Amino acid sequence: MKKLISFLLVFGAFLLLPANVLAANAPYPGNSSFSLSSSSIPADGSTTGTVTINLKDSGGNVVAYDSVSLSSSNDTTAVFNNSRTTDASGNVTFTIASATAGTTNVTLTDNTNAATFTNWFSVNFSAVTGGCTKVPATPALISATSNSGNTATLTWMDSANPVSNYLVSYGTISGKYTYGNPNIGRQGTTSYSVGSLTNGKTYYFVVAASNVCGASSFSNEMSVTVGPTPAPIIESVATPGELTAPPTDTPTNAPAEIISTPTPEPTAQSGSSVIKNIAIALLATGVIILGGVLIGIKIKSKNDTFIPPIMPPTEPPQTPPVVPPTIPPSGNNPPPTPGY
Repeated sequence: MKKLISFLLVFGAFLLLPANVLAANAPYPGNSSFSLSSSSIPADGSTTGTVTINLKDSGGNVVAYDSVSLSSSNDTTAVFNNSRTTDASGNVTFTIASATAGTTNVTLTDNTNAATFTNWFSVNFSAVTGGCTKVPATPALISATSNSGNTATLTWMDSANPVSNYLVSYGTISGKYTYGNPNIGRQGTTSYSVGSLTNGKTYYFVVAASNVCGASSFSNEMSVTVGPTPAPIIESVATPGELTAPPTDTPTNAPAEIISTPTPEPTAQSGSSVIKNIAIALLATGVIILGGVLIGIKIKSKNDTFIPPIMPPTEPPQTPPVVPPTIPPSGNNPPPTPGY
């Protein structure tokens, strides 16, 4: 019973999910649709028509929140909005203008899912003849610069009359202009800033002039990589004769910084230096030992050949002669006769 209840809850939640949640595939032209606000748009380069597109995938699910852009394969003067994003129902609206009378083939590109509907539909632009004298001269684009992360500024030379308005076309590939604005100013306008660009990306720009007779050819192409331009470094220049103190971040009354001199660390010797030092030490030790041995031998030889000094002979002590005791003469004994 519990398993059955869980299955029913999951199944009910699946049925209640919005259609855009289920969509996970690229748009499919057979299930997608478009509608035009007018069957014919004046080809004056400024009058715009509106095309509304609804995108669905091959399963019939709406393709929501995809980035979409339009371009023309046969009309170089056709101008569309920048890329736009489908809403939760898969809808997106564009404006289109052209200075070329005839049929303009339109290609849709889904940038999110990398899908392309080549020549998916066409728009008819009708020729304008009332009050027409001649097509304006082609303007000359002078510069294309970028001073912020999403803006590029264009400047050009004003074309001679008659000019009703200028238009700009651009893209991320040279010679292929998928974005633009059909009216960026009237006669006398010589600059325009294009917004909503991607920082770090390179764009290629052209401008053209148009009136009721049609549009001029595109101007020369100029490219610019969108991004901020670094501010110039301005150095202060001292007036002659004026003494300028070097800038310092330290307060005037701050104690002077004590800089300690690092003690040099011993430098490691190479292997050859170590061997050389050891050889010198051994040689010095050998010289010392050899010198000691030589000194010892010299001292020993001196001791072995020592001859004591010759002393004069000493005479033996002389013994005094023995004198016989003298016997005093007495009266009864006559003195002895010598020789007895």
